[in-house]
Amino acid sequence: MSIRAAAVFILCILFPAISQAWWNEEWNYRKAMKVVPQGFDAAQLVTTAPGAEPAIPEVPVLIRLHSGNFGAYFMDAQQGGNDVRFIAGDDKTALKFHIEKWDALNNMALIWVKVPIENTAGGPNGGEKIWMYYGNQNAVKGDDIGGSYDAETAMLYHFENEAGGVVQDRTAYGLNPDPASYSAEANLASLIGVGAKFNGKSSVKVPAALHAKIDPVVGWTFSTWIKTPAAESADATAPAQPANDTEMTVLNVQDAGNNITLNIQGSSAWAALSLADGQIFETPRTAVVTPGAWKNLALVVGNGALTVYVDGRSLATVQAPLIEMQSTMAIGSMLDGTKGLIAEIDEVQVSKIARTPNWLKAMVLTQGPGAEVVAYGDDEVYGSDESMEAAYLLTILKSVDTIGWTVIGILMIMALLCVIVIISKQMFLSKVAKSNARFLEAFRALENTPHAEHDNSFLFGLLSDAKKFKSSCLYKIYEEGALELKNKIGSTVGAQASDLRQQSVDSIKAMLDAAMIRELQRLNSQIVLLTISISGGPFLGLLGTVLGVMITFAAIAATGDVNISAIAPGVSAALMTTVAGLIVAIPALFAYNWLNTKIRNITIDMRVFADEMISKIAEHHS
Repeated sequence: MSIRAAAVFILCILFPAISQAWWNEEWNYRKAMKVVPQGFDAAQLVTTAPGAEPAIPEVPVLIRLHSGNFGAYFMDAQQGGNDVRFIAGDDKTALKFHIEKWDALNNMALIWVKVPIENTAGGPNGGEKIWMYYGNQNAVKGDDIGGSYDAETAMLYHFENEAGGVVQDRTAYGLNPDPASYSAEANLASLIGVGAKFNGKSSVKVPAALHAKIDPVVGWTFSTWIKTPAAESADATAPAQPANDTEMTVLNVQDAGNNITLNIQGSSAWAALSLADGQIFETPRTAVVTPGAWKNLALVVGNGALTVYVDGRSLATVQAPLIEMQSTMAIGSMLDGTKGLIAEIDEVQVSKIARTPNWLKAMVLTQGPGAEVVAYGDDEVYGSDESMEAAYLLTILKSVDTIGWTVIGILMIMALLCVIVIISKQMFLSKVAKSNARFLEAFRALENTPHAEHDNSFLFGLLSDAKKFKSSCLYKIYEEGALELKNKIGSTVGAQASDLRQQSVDSIKAMLDAAMIRELQRLNSQIVLLTISISGGPFLGLLGTVLGVMITFAAIAATGDVNISAIAPGVSAALMTTVAGLIVAIPALFAYNWLNTKIRNITIDMRVFADEMISKIAEHHS
């Protein structure tokens, strides 16, 4: 097997293939995502009529792409995201979607996808997996703005026009506001991309439409994101702070003298129904809209009541005799322009049914600040079935030239030798440490036995146990010292009483030192291979990088093709040798320090034992 094949094989083991089908091979990349119901019951998103087949709940989910979850991959998609497609988890069914904003320069995109949630369970086993495909430079724009919402959504304004012009309804109904009365300003720093800013004199008037009428039988829903100014806002671009007692109108619906209003005063929000005969039905003013914070404010008309929701929670309701109304609307004021709203709003939505509480909660959790309903997975490339990172590494490996592979081959041999040295040396040092401990225990026990009347000095008592302590370096030192002592004084009765001259003691000490040096050589054997890898690996890798870069630029000079596509593969492949050198050196450095610490501890034990033995000899034979 060649070095190249071996490296690719190892990389494939490190990055296992993902056995997934591919929706369309004309798209080069895809990103895995999962929409998980968290904080709301997906099974209760829609209301099923008695006797009817339960409908699969569909949620318009906001996909937020940014540098943290998409990053450099913006450059792999078409300008404007025209080649983006969303496919269901079966990798066959196309999902309706539309792009509100695609800013590749600033690594940001806002995309709305209509996701059917068949697995309504929450948690890691619930929700629906979807795929985002991109990377087809020949693809035409594929989003479906009107199809991104269900048929019950009668009107939806993103306010995405950065120039501040009249917004467009993003549903298939096309219920656009009256251009002559449109006076809301564009808010470039809104909750979701661009929003609208109302200064107390602004208003958005919407003409009556049959499909958006208020029907007491099926109900009607209005919702929006709103942020009223904080008490002391430091933002110079924020709307002026209204007086606490100023009553402001968020929504006004009029028909033949009948009025429905959604109002704010201070931090309180409420709804009211005023009938043409003078009757007034008003919800308690218990709904709280915190100034300076984005809140989802909704009004549900249905089931004989008006109900105000804040962030998906029902906070105020009143029973009222509902009537059919043709829904001439004003957003941000009354239809006559009074009670103007001072606030920022975004995502105004009107539904021709009474939305369920779980639907409103789902909108909050999928759109609001800190939304965690969407989990973003890895990006994959077609043809390799691996993660993007693995695919890039394979591309780099394929670009490495002969010189690079030669350097990498040498480094792989060095790495193999390092592994052998590390494993064998670790096993050897562990065996030495255990044998040293057993020898010291035996030596201490021998020292404490009566020995004055014995034939031999107690220091000779372990000379017959060489096989038992063959791995102990302390025993080797003991053996050298005991044998030299035996030569000096003999082993007859009364030998312990024989005196040794200082020269003889020094001679024994020299023998112990020599034995200790030999043991140190044995302990440090082959460690030099680690130091060679530590110091030589990075430089060898750097040599391969320098040669690779030189060859790359020489090839560019010869061909005259000066562009990033010509330079990048060669340079990245050249840098691969430096990476290989570091991969060899860094583990070797850690292992060297670890082994060196163990050797140093054993060396200290040898020095202490040698000094102790000389002291015992001098004590008993001088």
